[in-house]
Formats: sequence, C-alpha cells, structure tokens
Amino acid sequence: MSATLTTDERQMAEVIVTALNLEHIQAESVDPGMPLFGQGNPGWGLDSIDALEIVLAIQQKYGVELKADDASVTRAFASLRAGTVLISVPKSARALLVAVSFVASSALIHFAVMDHRPLIEWLALCSLVFVPFSVGLAELRWRAWLGFAIACAVTGWLVVTVGGRPLLYAPSVLIPAALCWFFGRTLVRGRQPLVATVALAARPATPDYLLRYSRRLTQLWTGLFAAICAWDLGLALFAPHAAWSLMANCANYFVIGLAVGGEYLFRRLHFRDYDHPGFAEYVKIVVRADPRRMYGG
Repeated sequence: MSATLTTDERQMAEVIVTALNLEHIQAESVDPGMPLFGQGNPGWGLDSIDALEIVLAIQQKYGVELKADDASVTRAFASLRAGTVLISVPKSARALLVAVSFVASSALIHFAVMDHRPLIEWLALCSLVFVPFSVGLAELRWRAWLGFAIACAVTGWLVVTVGGRPLLYAPSVLIPAALCWFFGRTLVRGRQPLVATVALAARPATPDYLLRYSRRLTQLWTGLFAAICAWDLGLALFAPHAAWSLMANCANYFVIGLAVGGEYLFRRLHFRDYDHPGFAEYVKIVVRADPRRMYGG
C-alpha cells in the first residue's frame, strides 16, 4: 500500500508522469519513497533520457534551474519525495523573502508618513520597490540589481521634485485594486474562477460542489479587495495620517488574515466529508500558486 502523498508530491508526480507519458503509473497512488531511477523493483525504472525530460519539465513548471547532467538529476530525484523537497524549499524561501520584505516596507512606510523627512520617505519607497525585485536580488541577477538601482533613482527624483507623500499613499490603493482585478477578471463568463484554478492545481480531483463554492469564494475575495481599496482611498483623502497608516500598514493585514482563517474554518465545518489539507499545507498551496500559470487563455 503506497504512502499518503502531500499536495506538492502529488503535483510533482503528475509533472513527471505527464512529461514522460507514463500511462502505466497513476500519479495519485505512487509511493513517494520509491526510487525513480534504475531497474530495481519496486521502482519507476527511469533512465538517463528520462532524466533530461524531467529537467525540462521542472524548469517549465516551477521555473527552477537544474543541472542537466544525468548524475545530478538522479541524485536530486532519488525518489519522488527527495525531488519534491528540492523544488519546494527554494519556492518556500522565495515566498518568505517576499513576505518579510513586504511587511518591512509597510513598517517603514508608517514611519515615513509620521516622520515627514524626505530621506525617510525615499528609504521607505526603496523598501517598497525592493519587494518585487527581492528574489532576483537575492539570486544576484544583474538585471534585477540594475532595475532596482534605476527604480530607486527614479523614486529619489520624484521625492525631490513632487514629494514622497503621494507615492507612499498610492500602494495602499493600487495594490488592493490590482488584486480585485486579478480575482475579478476570472469571474467573467467562460473563465475559470481563480480559487478553482488553485484548487485544481493542488488536487485535480476536486469535486464539483467545491468548485462551485470556489466561484463564490473568488467573488468574496474580489469584493474584499474592492472594499480595502475604497476605504484606504477614503482614509488617504479625508482622515489623519495616523489613521490611514494604521489601517493601510497594519489593520488590512489583520483583516486579510482573519478572512483566510475564517474561510478555512467555515469550509472544514461546512464540507465535513471532504479530506481537507491541514491549515499549514493549505497556506503553502496558496503561497506557492504561480500567478503566471493561472490563466490558460
């Protein structure tokens, strides 16, 4: 009897099975500890040609660069579980880096709004610009460093010429507006709701009643981000700086966290018969969802 697969292991198995056209292997029922390479029994029985196909499939699916020589691949993918850990750790590290840098930028923006000095405003804006470049900077990609340097120079010029305050306020409105659009565009007739796409990527056998629920959940997130955008704009225009900053740089995260936790608890209670992932695995599924692959057409 095969061991239980995690969501990441199941996805990895599907990638390998699809890439190699292994029709005799069912991705959802493999043993994650079973050797992938060699002719031993039990095992997948893959060879060096299969190793190169796996490298291409992993790069396309996860964007992770692997050495293409046979020995490196067979060592890294000694088993499905070993290969999954190899891919999952960098993705988790990237997500953590982006999250930490975003929280740090929020703290600096709050400080800059209350302090008013141009230098502090510029540093806060640089910390915000750092967020989308963070992974590339950490991986020492020269294009990321060049882009970050140019962005910091531009923000410095804007702080000097027009002031940093409007730039500090803008992300609190533009980011939830973009998220509202990102979720809402998938509700158009003929498209698959975003939450359903994430659910199917994690568990292809997600039942129809949960997919219908996913549409309602996508609508809920679209509305929540629209509300955040509206109240942040209202506070930016009419409220004291401290009130806006408290909401934009603190309370918004609490509201979103409460929505994530509350929805997860509701779903577990409402759909008791379904084998839900644990909360930690659920968060990993959401964090690791690749926005570039959310829209198939």
